[in-house]
Amino acid sequence: MSITKRAPSTSREKKAWKRGKKREKRQHSREQHLNQEHYDREKYQQYHQDIFLPHEIRDAALAFLPPRGHPFTLSKHYLEVSEERNLPPRVLMPKEFMLTDVTLITDTRAIFRVAIRFRWTGRKIKKSQQKDLVVVIEGDWEIVTGYWVRPDKELRYDREVYVQEWVRVGKEGE
Repeated sequence: MSITKRAPSTSREKKAWKRGKKREKRQHSREQHLNQEHYDREKYQQYHQDIFLPHEIRDAALAFLPPRGHPFTLSKHYLEVSEERNLPPRVLMPKEFMLTDVTLITDTRAIFRVAIRFRWTGRKIKKSQQKDLVVVIEGDWEIVTGYWVRPDKELRYDREVYVQEWVRVGKEGE
C-alpha cells in the first residue's frame, strides 16, 4: 500500500508547503555546511568577534590580511558561485572592514582563514542600494567564498561552532 500526497490546492496550503520546503532546504544546507572539514573541532578552532575573539588572535588575523588596495586571488569555488550570488569579479583589500571570524589550526595555532565584512561601494551604486560584502580569505590572500549582507542586518551564526572561551591544547600536566 502506498501513500500519495495530494498537491496543495489553496493559496494558504501552497504558502505553507513553500515554507516547509524552504525550511527543509535550509536544514539540509546547514547540515552540509557543518560537515565540511574546516568545522572539525579536533583540527580547527573558530572564533567569532561577537562571541569570543581574544586580542592576540585578532592581532594575528589582522597581520594575516594583505595591505590596503591589494587585489585578492579568487578561488575556483568563488568563481563558481559568483554568478549565482552576483559577486564582483575583482576584489581589493578594503580600507575599512570588520573582522568577523577567524579559524585557527588547533595543533599549530596558525591562522587558517579569516572572514571580513565591508561596505561594497561601487562607482555606479547608489548609497541607498549599497550592501556589505563578506569574504572568507585563506593563506595566500585567496578569497574562497563570499556573500552579500544588508548593512543593517546582523549575521546569523551557529554559536556551537565557535570557541566560547580559552581552549587548553595538550594533555593535563604538560
